[in-house]
Amino acid sequence: MLETGTEDLIDTKTLAQILNLSTRRVQQLALDGLPKVGDGQYPFLKSVHWYIEYLRNIAETNTSEGIDQKEKLLRLKTEREELEVKQLRSELLDAEDTRQALMAILNVMKSVFMGLPGRLSQELTHLEPAEIKAKLDTEFRYILDHTAEKLSNVC
Repeated sequence: MLETGTEDLIDTKTLAQILNLSTRRVQQLALDGLPKVGDGQYPFLKSVHWYIEYLRNIAETNTSEGIDQKEKLLRLKTEREELEVKQLRSELLDAEDTRQALMAILNVMKSVFMGLPGRLSQELTHLEPAEIKAKLDTEFRYILDHTAEKLSNVC
């Protein structure tokens, strides 16, 4: 092992070959802190150790960023699933509420239809067929409108 202060110096091209980098990349790393002695001279052992540490830091950063990305993705998936469940719940109707609404509709229609014979029996006896048809049409439209009005109050 080399002693401190007696370490061999190597030029940019040699260090680039050892680290499997371009000479331009070695120069860029020197700007990032790669040990350099003089113009284009690098202490061999310190430079290799520095580069190994540099790569470790990149690996750790990428690993922690990868974990952060996985956690973020998992959170987003969970939020999306929760929103889908909320949406499904709002679109599904409660069976009892639905039954009560249908019963209300039927009760309104039943009461209006049951009153029809009493209201029309005396009126229709003296009318011509076309007048009877027009009167029935008017009454049925009334029933539908009345039912719709009652439903808008219930729902």
